[in-house]
Amino acid sequence: MDTRPLPTIRPARRLLALAVLGALTATAGCSFSASTGDSPRQAAERLIEGDLAAQNELGELTATCDEPADEEAGTTFECTSTGELGEIAWLTTIEQDDKIAVKSTNLVTADALEDLEDAAVGVLEEQIGGEIGAENLECGDGPVILDADGATLCALTDPSSPQDVYDATLFVTDVDSGEFRIEVADVPR
Repeated sequence: MDTRPLPTIRPARRLLALAVLGALTATAGCSFSASTGDSPRQAAERLIEGDLAAQNELGELTATCDEPADEEAGTTFECTSTGELGEIAWLTTIEQDDKIAVKSTNLVTADALEDLEDAAVGVLEEQIGGEIGAENLECGDGPVILDADGATLCALTDPSSPQDVYDATLFVTDVDSGEFRIEVADVPR
């Protein structure tokens, strides 16, 4: 049994961890067949406001999409939606056989957020050489919208000094691969 005292987060200068979550996708996405008579823009708006909003527990959304340059397979166009969480950015790709694929570029689903928290704790523990515990990093319980820098603010509690809570900023640097970094403040809140 290891009896060494756990290293504290406090004296660790600014902690910076980089990691890749492998197969995790941090964003919500879906492929959808457009109904007869729907343009790709209309189909994307309907998909975002309906299936994607429900699937990701986003509440009521209002979606607006750009008109694609053409309707050829591989053409992409942007959409935005607004709702309780704020503005979500979506990228839509026209696929073969009247299908579209829609994915968010700034939404982290609740499940993906939990996986990101666990991975961030793992790399922080490796960096400090001690245990932090997944329960000590809290980034939220539901989906979050990343800011313009791809970041969301979390709280990291020092397990050896539970009254010390640090701001920990989680940056998703590549939403497709799940690559992220986490920066922990030098001093507690």
